[in-house]
Amino acid sequence: MLSMPQIKRSIYANDRFNRKNNIRQIKANFSFPVIVETKVSDWQVSPKAGIKQKCLERMGGNKPRLTTLAQFPAGRIFKKFGHEGGVEFLVLSGIFSDADGDYGAGYYVRNPARMYHEPLTHDGCTVLFKLGQFQSLDRKQVVINTRDSGVKWKPAGEPGVSRLDLHHFAEEKICLYRIRSECWITFKNQNQGVEVFVCEGSISIDGNHYETGTWFRYPAGSKVKVCAKAGACLYVKRCLAL
Repeated sequence: MLSMPQIKRSIYANDRFNRKNNIRQIKANFSFPVIVETKVSDWQVSPKAGIKQKCLERMGGNKPRLTTLAQFPAGRIFKKFGHEGGVEFLVLSGIFSDADGDYGAGYYVRNPARMYHEPLTHDGCTVLFKLGQFQSLDRKQVVINTRDSGVKWKPAGEPGVSRLDLHHFAEEKICLYRIRSECWITFKNQNQGVEVFVCEGSISIDGNHYETGTWFRYPAGSKVKVCAKAGACLYVKRCLAL
């Protein structure tokens, strides 16, 4: 099994610049585990839009890919745009809106490729965004209020752990997990990589403590035991090619 690397405090440590595409490649090597603690990293401010970002991974090339934590200022309205590879987002705080509605904290949304929207936020919001990561035949739009009392959380096979299925297409599966205090879940799969974002609470892995906002990515073949110290909610994505 793969061992955990030493945590790198800088998001940009050991990343490289792609001169051909004129962008910085961030956490672009999928062969090794990656941990980013966003609470100890600085916000990067976009001079044009005023958006603050903490970029977790970014790849260029023919199929650009981005995972980022974004903070939108109050009163911001954006021009209509779409994403060639689709966009997936989870609202962590505030309200993110577009022509189709308002998405408060806890909303999970998937908009497939070539679907255009005109986002805005009246009071500001913080959102986990994933761009360009849809599989080529995945055309399904998804809108789920994960905090609605009507959503179906299921036992996840280990005591004190429940799961809410968000999306499943081919080898890709995305869920939220709730873990009660002092309970744990183990993610292991020889064929799929796993990506974890701590939405709420705190966890420990291999004796190391991590707070809300920590992002992990593990390659196929990893075995990861996640223990909740005071209760936690995790976003988890499993896929053959993260």
